[in-house]
Amino acid sequence: MKNRNILLIREAFRAYKNKRYEEAAALLEKIITITHDPYPYFLLCVSYLLSSRFSESERIIRKLKKTDPDYLPLLQLESFLYLKAASEIHSVIAAYIDRIDQFPGNKYFRHALSSLRKVKDFAVFQKQARLNSFVCVPKPGRIDIQADSSASYHSYKKITKIKGNRAFRPVRFLLIFSVIILICVSAAYYYFNYYSKGKKPAPVTNSPLDSINIDVSRYDLIDKIKTEKPPVFYYSSEEVLKDFNKAKTLIKNKEYNNAIILINKLENSNANFKVKERINFLRKFISGIEYRTYTQIPVHKILKTPYLYRGVNVEWNGKISNLKEKNNKLAFDLLVDYKDEDIFSGIVDVYSDKNLLKQKIINGDMVSIKGIYINTIGENKLYLVADSIRKTN
Repeated sequence: MKNRNILLIREAFRAYKNKRYEEAAALLEKIITITHDPYPYFLLCVSYLLSSRFSESERIIRKLKKTDPDYLPLLQLESFLYLKAASEIHSVIAAYIDRIDQFPGNKYFRHALSSLRKVKDFAVFQKQARLNSFVCVPKPGRIDIQADSSASYHSYKKITKIKGNRAFRPVRFLLIFSVIILICVSAAYYYFNYYSKGKKPAPVTNSPLDSINIDVSRYDLIDKIKTEKPPVFYYSSEEVLKDFNKAKTLIKNKEYNNAIILINKLENSNANFKVKERINFLRKFISGIEYRTYTQIPVHKILKTPYLYRGVNVEWNGKISNLKEKNNKLAFDLLVDYKDEDIFSGIVDVYSDKNLLKQKIINGDMVSIKGIYINTIGENKLYLVADSIRKTN
């Protein structure tokens, strides 16, 4: 029986390589009934995706995340799905920076980030992005599969099961991937019903925001089965509802930065997926706002709780260092609040399109920068995508 299962796995992989995805899925459906090994589930998920069976793929992702949430090919697939579903490039760059922070040696995450930094038209890049360029679908190695339902897990020798820091699940700050199909459908629904009819976001009574609600009377808003304590912990559904409604009010009052901070708070909390599905819409709503104000937030304040500030519009002054230019893109370090050689409040890694510049800049220039805070690299370096750069010296 064991040898037969090994042959089925290899036959399924051959069918997958030859783009016979329905055939691969049929073979793998037999295998997963007798094993907990992540590989057949992962290959089945990919086969479903490539044969447009999205709801079935989502079901397998959800199952695999419960049994093996740190399985590296799955993490690559989740990042790719987020790339395909995201409304703007900044959050995708942030997601891949987080993955590289977890897995610095992974060439697929590094390739993705390198490709994203060269993008001129994100919509075109997103449409043309292919799974095999961003996700490693490994060959089946030597497999131990036991039909006994009580059998312990056995891994492929050619596939390394990497356990990351369970307390640091960065891509949770972007989306709950296991319900990504639901999120995409929800976003498409609201887009069709509101934006396609020519309505623009505005702080009025009939705002599309009014239709985005969570009902505390129908279900608990807190996830009670998390295996670790998240950065933000709510003790009651009423607390979750209060912050959610406050975020909506802030958006209506055009206080977008404060709204983003509350959205990030909810996203990095023990609020359940129903809440996070709705706050994803609020985030998309804000990302569609053309004009937003910029806030001078102290670097040390962001470093203390970086997850709260992802996507916030910030303005910093400082000195340019380590300037590099490639493919009409700029990258440099900004020594924020620079006073003297060793006197500045922090270092920001700035990424910018050269076309933003009205004046040539060089190392040593003092500048004022407005942009979107993306994430923290390492322990004390912030990452910013610039919207404008102005010389001040």
